[in-house]
Amino acid sequence: MSHRRSGSFLSRLCQQIVVIATLTLLPTLNSYAQLGRVYTWGYYPHAPNGITTPLPEISLPTNVIQTGGTGQVRAALMSDGTVWAWGYNIQGDLGRGFFGGNDNGDLPPAPVQNLSNVVQIATGMEGTASACFALKSDGTLWSWGSNGYGQLGNGTNTSQNLPVQVKNLTNVVQIDATDHTVCALRSDGTVWVWGEINFPNYATNTTLV
Repeated sequence: MSHRRSGSFLSRLCQQIVVIATLTLLPTLNSYAQLGRVYTWGYYPHAPNGITTPLPEISLPTNVIQTGGTGQVRAALMSDGTVWAWGYNIQGDLGRGFFGGNDNGDLPPAPVQNLSNVVQIATGMEGTASACFALKSDGTLWSWGSNGYGQLGNGTNTSQNLPVQVKNLTNVVQIDATDHTVCALRSDGTVWVWGEINFPNYATNTTLV
């Protein structure tokens, strides 16, 4: 009996810490990359009546190898190692060096500034804003956007409109994020977690644990 309880707890723990291919439950756009192209569909609050049929192909300059997004922000990792983002920019979610956007808060696709050699991206949601993460080929992790729970990992709770390096973390090989929590797998097999951690004996952290 105790083994079943332990297994159940570990299952819940792993589901929250190692979140694979999470989907937001909020009404939002979904993205799909096929043959280097990106298409979107779903509920979009700024479209006429809020509902759209499948939208035209998103215009991006090179082949897309990964897409991600939460809330009302979308991002695409390009084959040249750059990251493009579009949507809301209220908390600097798009990494363009400023906060906000046009009248309805949306901005079209454009590259995230000061970022190159990216091999993986991840996004986490905070209300209608997002925190974005980029793993570079040198094993460093960079972040920008909403930071109310310290999920950007730079030791503050201040949102960032340009990428900043996650502190005290190197040799990262894989990343994931959900809501206000981020995790990173290092080459030595350890998993590092930060942000809002809802487990017994843990509280909200602005630094890595």
